[in-house]
Amino acid sequence: MRQSTGSAKYSARCLETLSTLSQQEATLLERIATVTMVTEREGGASECFVVLSVTDYRSNSSNIPDLRNTNRQLVDHVGNIHSEIFGPIGIFVDDGWAHEVAGAVQNQTVHITIGQRRYQIGGYPSPLPQNPNLQIPNAVFVGSGTQLSAVGSEIISLIQAAPDDEYVRLLSQSFACIGLSLSPAD
Repeated sequence: MRQSTGSAKYSARCLETLSTLSQQEATLLERIATVTMVTEREGGASECFVVLSVTDYRSNSSNIPDLRNTNRQLVDHVGNIHSEIFGPIGIFVDDGWAHEVAGAVQNQTVHITIGQRRYQIGGYPSPLPQNPNLQIPNAVFVGSGTQLSAVGSEIISLIQAAPDDEYVRLLSQSFACIGLSLSPAD
């Protein structure tokens, strides 16, 4: 309806994909929207992920026992995101959760959105440690997870979902393990 009135613009592919979803699939996507993180980049670009593991930005590893433990809790809490359904129809970029999530650091902070709420990951040092695996200037790896496609990101943006409080709590614990803080943005 909003597309036809001109109050919003959605791609034809998004509208087509929405029209093919069952009620059960739509309900699953509503749940996924509560645990979806959008990272911001310079120039207004963004990427959309279900982060399943926070990454130690200093070494791109997770050899910290507390971090491994909270990341396991994060995976358990998120549960099945139904890659078998949403991968083949183009909502996820790929099956699995090997995609690295990068975020741009501005004033020692990475700005993200979870659900429809803005957060900041704070405490990054200046200057940032160099990571040869990351080719984006002034950015760090935030975590890894399942990336949503452009269509998937567009669909998730339509869902007016509050963030999953337990997911945010577990992310906060994981970030704390590497000396960072996750807090609502002002």
